[in-house]
Amino acid sequence: MLNLTNLTTVLQTKIDALTGTAEYKELLLLTKALEASAGRASVSDVLTAGAEQMVEIDLCSAANIDAINTAGAVKVNAINQAGATKIAEIGAMNVVQKTGGVMTGGLDTPVLTVTGNAPRTSHVETDGAADSKRYDVVADGGKLWHRAVNDAGNSSKTWLEINRTGVASVWSRYTAAVRTQIVALTDGATITPDFADGNVFAVTLAGNRALANPVNVPSDHQGGSIIIRQDATGSRTLSFGSAWKFVGGIVPALSIAANAVDRLFFTVVSPTEIHAALQRDFR
Repeated sequence: MLNLTNLTTVLQTKIDALTGTAEYKELLLLTKALEASAGRASVSDVLTAGAEQMVEIDLCSAANIDAINTAGAVKVNAINQAGATKIAEIGAMNVVQKTGGVMTGGLDTPVLTVTGNAPRTSHVETDGAADSKRYDVVADGGKLWHRAVNDAGNSSKTWLEINRTGVASVWSRYTAAVRTQIVALTDGATITPDFADGNVFAVTLAGNRALANPVNVPSDHQGGSIIIRQDATGSRTLSFGSAWKFVGGIVPALSIAANAVDRLFFTVVSPTEIHAALQRDFR
């Protein structure tokens, strides 16, 4: 018969030091031994039951390990997928930093900040004609310069300067020609210019017409002209909408000769007030 006091002491010691699976097995055996010492089980019963319990413990441990491995694999897969997504997003930016601080590629971001002494951004059209591919924007001397640059980068033409004094005063100066297309108006009983289409318009009259108030008239200034031609018949008249204002309130009459050319110059004061003057008989 085992000494119960000693067995209890050993059991308590084992419980205090319990840290892992092996200790669980040994504790089980000690528990069974305690039952045997109390006369509730034989030694063979203890060994048999202990062996069965150890098998169960091994099975549970294996199941737990398998579950941990499975969960870990799922987590690793999720991390890999998230990483691949981020790498794809970074790859889509297609940004390459090269020697000399020249960055090429596309950068999809709402804000691109370029700093330094005379910082510059370049826009290069790869399929453009020789010396007609590159455009630079340079901040230097308190101005923003817009330049057309040759392929070698050693010659340029500034076409626009933006100047400033703090943020209170900002102005621009064009250093190249400013050209505008001539927008053809559709001839008809009523002719309606769209001021969003351009600044210079042209129409040939094939009958007596009314020039309606334009659409898309800005609140800011817009100036321009309308070239008005008589057809081969001539003697066509033109009336004007209420927004057209003339000197002295006198509405001018067109030249009436066949194929005559007049020009109506205008300046927008407001959407309902367009100052106009007719110059007649250009030839």
